[in-house]
Amino acid sequence: MKIIVLGYRSALSFWSSIGSSTRTSLLPDDDAETVLVSARVPFRDQSAMLVEALASLGIHAPLECVVAIPDASRRMTHVRVHTHMINLPSNSLAYVGTVPCDGEALRVYVVTPELCLVQMGCLMRRHELAELAFEFCGDYALRPDGAGGTALVERPRVTTEEKLRAYVKSAEGVSGVKRARFAAECAIDGSRSPRESQIALEMTLSHRLGGYGLPRPRLNVPITPTGHARQVAGVRELIPDLYWPDAKVVLEYDSDAFHTRDERERERDIRKRNAYGMMGLYAISLTRRQYDDSLQFSGVMNDLAKHLGCESHRLTTAQQCKRAKLHGFLLRGNRMLR
Repeated sequence: MKIIVLGYRSALSFWSSIGSSTRTSLLPDDDAETVLVSARVPFRDQSAMLVEALASLGIHAPLECVVAIPDASRRMTHVRVHTHMINLPSNSLAYVGTVPCDGEALRVYVVTPELCLVQMGCLMRRHELAELAFEFCGDYALRPDGAGGTALVERPRVTTEEKLRAYVKSAEGVSGVKRARFAAECAIDGSRSPRESQIALEMTLSHRLGGYGLPRPRLNVPITPTGHARQVAGVRELIPDLYWPDAKVVLEYDSDAFHTRDERERERDIRKRNAYGMMGLYAISLTRRQYDDSLQFSGVMNDLAKHLGCESHRLTTAQQCKRAKLHGFLLRGNRMLR
């Protein structure tokens, strides 16, 4: 039976599809090396059929195949070929299943999210790669919308920040690992939208790198209100966007793009804030307009830093330039097409 291993943007496309985290099985290290050595690229007349067959898995042309043997590489319209080292770190390949191709079954494997992050380190800038790390560790994904842009879809997280860091530590010498190491260090589990990821990234990066140097929050972690706070909240649990348990501070991001803003939602937000106060939590709101305006965003971050017990920091001219550049990229910078 023939074998194909998909990586890079094809793997990203797969892991961004709904249900991807429940339909794969990791391979033991020895099996992974055997699979990679056995992997081949389809013949030219099979490539179009293979693209059609893989569409059911959320993978679209051009296919990016990974092989260990350079002689297996062929130039084709629908296929790009990458040669990869055989000695893969643990947890590098996952088995997806079989698809029909030219009258026979083809076994399909895909690189794991951890190796995919390393591979995308060859193609993405480091802050964009950090956003991807948040996405892999979060409960959302970005998919092509068919019009040259991206659409937000709900998808259970496919890895964790701990797994990413452990993998990149074992992937020394693999192309892209330097940027992947930076991205893995930035990642925080639990984000539910690109903007939450961008806010968490910007606030936690050091001043030297253009961020605000704030402590890492927990994202979308349930809090159980009790007594009168539960009566006021009207729900059994509250889920703040960003939460610092030790400092008793929460931050809620309010955006028309990702939160419904009808009358009931506005009432729920008021009840939530009142419940936070009764629980002894200081609640800060950040609106889309405040984030869009770098000066207003800086003001919110300064207020947050004060309540987190962080010392004020006077930026150098170089740090001010890096902060402006980082915020500009996260807000409207160009990203790689998915």
